[in-house]
Amino acid sequence: MSPTKHQTKRNATDAEEKTSKKCNRDGNKKARIGDNKSEDEKKNCMIWLNNKLVVRPNYTTSYGILLYREADASNDNDKNDNDTDDNEGIPSGVQTTQFQYLLGLIPQGNSWTVFKGLPENNERPEETAMREFQEESSLDFPYKTQDNWESCPVKAELYGVTSTKKLLQIFLIPAPPELDISKFNVDNVVKIDGNGRFSGVPEIIEIKFLTKKQAIEGIRGQGKNKVAKIYKSQISILERADTILNNKSAAVHGDST
Repeated sequence: MSPTKHQTKRNATDAEEKTSKKCNRDGNKKARIGDNKSEDEKKNCMIWLNNKLVVRPNYTTSYGILLYREADASNDNDKNDNDTDDNEGIPSGVQTTQFQYLLGLIPQGNSWTVFKGLPENNERPEETAMREFQEESSLDFPYKTQDNWESCPVKAELYGVTSTKKLLQIFLIPAPPELDISKFNVDNVVKIDGNGRFSGVPEIIEIKFLTKKQAIEGIRGQGKNKVAKIYKSQISILERADTILNNKSAAVHGDST
């Protein structure tokens, strides 16, 4: 019997997953010595970027963490009635679950962002991601994995590219039930460097769980009049996260673990 369309896509998924895992392992090993890769290595590094499978670009990389949870009536920002069509990228006919993602509001009050940043002092990608999460959210990273990252329940690695050609590599991780974002303390958030207008101001002034739809269409931060939206470079990250978390289709899983 000839393979079905679903089976064919599933086979492609398995192949891509193996390639992506190898790419991520190789990339992690090289994070402490720079981003240079040979052409042969680049050919083996395929990632899901901006809704397509591409060779991983040789850009400076920021690493971060995106915590998620299912949206329900018990959550602080439970889904709205108009969020029911928040299923872009999910095949029609597939029943979807709404998810919320923990994001931070920048001090300008006009953008939500994933917690992320550049490596320091020869850090490994996961070390950078955990540090940036703690510095920008003021919360402890909820999984004690400093010595054993393999035990961290990473669901996927997501990618985006900024307008300045910086690659974003984001670890998608479930938020544990005991995570309490009401403990956010803006006084403990790392401050912005430099001599600009916002120098010395906390990099993040508020954290909130938002659905993909809320983040893209915009939602006001606490005490602000501006409607803040997620950065355009991060929209594809949320779209890919929703697709992976609603993985009942034969979608390509290059980012999945």
